[in-house]
This record gives sequence, structure tokens and C-alpha cells, in this order.
Amino acid sequence: MTQTSHWPKLKGQPLHVIELPYKDTHLERDNAIGRFIHQPNDHCLWLSSCWPHFKEDADRDIIAGGFSHWLIAPSDKPDTHLLQTIENGQPQTLHETQGLPQAWMLEQLYRDLPKDNANKDTHRIALPGWYGGLSYPYADHLTGLKTPTQRSTWPDAMLGYASWVITLDHLKKTATLVTNNKDTHLNSNLNKAWVSSLENQAHLPTIDLKPWESLTSEKEYMQSFHCIQDHLNAGDTYQVNFTQCFEAPYTGHPLSVFLQLKQQSPSPYAAYWYTPYGEVSSQSPELLLKIQDKNQQGQPSYNAITKPIKGTTPRGTTPEEDQQAAKELAASDKNRAENSMIVDLLRNDLSKSAIPGSMKVNKLCAIESFAHIHHLVSEIQVDVQQERSPMQVLLDCFPGGSITGAPKRRAMEIIDNLEKTPRDSYCGTIGFWDHPQRAVFNITIRTFQFEKDTVKIWAGGGIVTASTAISEYEECFHKVQRLMSGVNKKD
Repeated sequence: MTQTSHWPKLKGQPLHVIELPYKDTHLERDNAIGRFIHQPNDHCLWLSSCWPHFKEDADRDIIAGGFSHWLIAPSDKPDTHLLQTIENGQPQTLHETQGLPQAWMLEQLYRDLPKDNANKDTHRIALPGWYGGLSYPYADHLTGLKTPTQRSTWPDAMLGYASWVITLDHLKKTATLVTNNKDTHLNSNLNKAWVSSLENQAHLPTIDLKPWESLTSEKEYMQSFHCIQDHLNAGDTYQVNFTQCFEAPYTGHPLSVFLQLKQQSPSPYAAYWYTPYGEVSSQSPELLLKIQDKNQQGQPSYNAITKPIKGTTPRGTTPEEDQQAAKELAASDKNRAENSMIVDLLRNDLSKSAIPGSMKVNKLCAIESFAHIHHLVSEIQVDVQQERSPMQVLLDCFPGGSITGAPKRRAMEIIDNLEKTPRDSYCGTIGFWDHPQRAVFNITIRTFQFEKDTVKIWAGGGIVTASTAISEYEECFHKVQRLMSGVNKKD
């Protein structure tokens, strides 16, 4: 393994904290953020809680940029991790290592704001650090699975070191820029760009999406479905989350999709990610992992929380129908069994890093309601061993069990053998690790991936012995249509 002692030190500059104006109206605020991140045409990550639609632990937006270095695991060398910079639009490799250099990554993280900001709720303000994510195929590197037969050029991992971060605290109605840039002119320009975005009414980008085409034929899907049933009946696995990919040409700017879906189909772990390889727009409702420091509560440890989703039903058109739909979902033996199966899987994943005796299930098959659907959501929590970093806990849990099936490894082997197109960023994770004991990562479902003039979207579901082929096949199209209904098309 490559030694990292001679790798660059990224946190050498002291932090600067700049208070920014905050716009209270959420639609105007979203449009202003859209103008802000669209202006510089630079790589950025916008993590949105879609406040005020979700108020339980979903009350901040984070915008990260100024990426000085990237850790990239290229798809053609999934075991190799490159430390790169982007110069004149082209990646320049500085170092190469096997596996993520976690110790070096940890060394680059700040532990707190400057002392003159000690009166702030520092646990609510994001810091410069690692922002980005892992693609679903990265699991092959972690688990030793055979490489899928098909793989695209989308990297298996992209984690960028952000030199500035803006936190919008919707409870306190504040906006705070934290930067480690020594260039005061650059910091001033960020401040001015933010103020300008709040004040002007410039038109936001638009997009024109062409008709979608499934990359899996109905015949291929049915053949795969029956093959999965054979595995289920043979006892190879209990559930397989099988998906298919849809593709369409597009013109315009991907940011438009994210802005529109934030309004039409808000989700608490939404993300817009402009990467060196393309853009990702995700309206994810699902938390893969949240790591939080318990020192805020006077305790010498930190905990990890995951919230798997398994079980979905459309909302009713009247209050009575809506209440009945939620009641039937909560009582569904099939959905509760699937959810409980994934809870057991994730308990096993978290146990690798848990302090013995600390694991608890805070929620089991609870109803959570979104704009168009109800979900069954569970919540598992553990206290984490001090020697385990948030990144290691993430790798222990990746990919999320709700998008693989159970048992995880066997389900993933079946997925790799049957799915016709690689999942890329879909069913991966996007989030941040900005503090030695703090990280938040979603599961990238309900996700658009834009590359050049083509956009991809995926849909699928958990297949069990009680599933029927035609209903599962049609549900894929229903899920895509629900997403598409929130995106305006040009005539």
C-alpha cells in the first residue's frame, strides 16, 4: 500500500467564518441557491433536507465547493484509489493507493470552529472536509464479489475535499460560510455571489427531456424475474432487489430537474452533485448512515443511526383514503417481513463497529409520509467503538441492505449476474464526512444521472416468493413516471 506521509496537507489554513444573509421563504431560497451554484460553473454538492416538509432532523441545507483534491476509484481499476486535482478541466493524478487512505483523510478534518465562534452551535455548522459519495459497484471492492459483466465509465468512488461550505440552518434562520481559503479576495467573492443570488431575479436553467427508453426488454425482465424466483425457492436468498435502467437524450441544465423535484417531490436526503464526470440529481428519502458526536450530551462516545425503507404504497386522494392506505401498509405482513429482514441485515452490518450491548431499534416498521407515497421506515442505532472512523462504519454498511436484498452478499451476486446495465451512482451513497466524529450519507435512490447529452434513471423493487412478475415489471414504470411527473417538459 502506498504510504501517505508525503501526501499534501489540506487543512493547513485557519478557518474563516462569514455570516451570510438568510432568505426565509423556501421557494425563493431554493431559487437563490440555484442561481448561486449555477453562476461559477464549478464543481459543487448541494445536500438538501427540503425544509419545511420534514422537521425531524431535517432542518439544514449544506452547499460545498472549492474542491481542491479528489479521491477517485476509477471503474476500470476498482481496487485503486487516485488522489487527483483538476487542472484546466483535466484530472492530474498526484498519488495512488489501494483502498481509501482513511488515516490521511481523518488528518485533514477540522475539529471545531475558531474560538471566537465558540458561542455557535458548532455541531450544526458543516466544516471543510470530504464531500461526495460511493457508487453501487464500489461494493465489489469491499466484498470481493466478482466484477459485474458490464461496467460504465462512471467512477466507483468520488470524494472531494471541499475548501468552503455554506450551512443554512432553517431552525435558527442563519446562513454561515466556513472556508479555509487563504485568498481573502476569493472569500469576498463567495460572499458577494451569495448576496447577488439572493437579490437578483435572473432566470434559472431549464431542461428538455426526450422520451424514455428502458434498457431491459420485457422478455429479459421476465426471464430474470423467474430466475430470481428459482433462487428464492432453492433457499439461496430471501429477497432480491432487482432494478432496470431507463435512458433519454436531453438538452439544457440538470439543475432544473433538481429544483423542480424539490418542489414536486421533496425528500429529506436530497442531493444535487456536479462532479467532474457529470451531474447527479437525487430525491432520496432514505438515510444510510448518520454519525454524530455524543460529546454534546456529555458522553465520551459517538453513535451511528441508519433508517432503512422497505414497504411503499401510494397516498390516497382524500384524507379518508390516505389514512386507509397508511393503515393497510402498516398492517401488511409481506411488507413488514421484508422490512424486518433488512433491519436484521443492518444490525449485522452495524455490529462490526458497535460497542457491545449498545444496539437498539428505535423504530420498527413505522409509517412515514411523503408527497405521493407512504413508506415503512425503521431506525437502528448503536454506539460506535472509538477506534472506528465514520468512514469505516460507512464501508461496513455499504451498500444499503434495502437496495440489495438479504442475505446481502448472495443477493448482490444474483443482481450482478442478472441486471443488464450497471447501477453507477444509483443505489450508492452521497453525503459528507467533515469532522472526526460526524458524517451523513444517504442512499441514492430516485436518482437522475446526467452524462454529456444523456440522462439515466433506474427503478426496481424487492422480489420475494409472493411477488408477481407483471406487477413488479409495471411498478418500475410507475416509479419512473412518478418522478417524471415532477419535471416539466418543453412542447
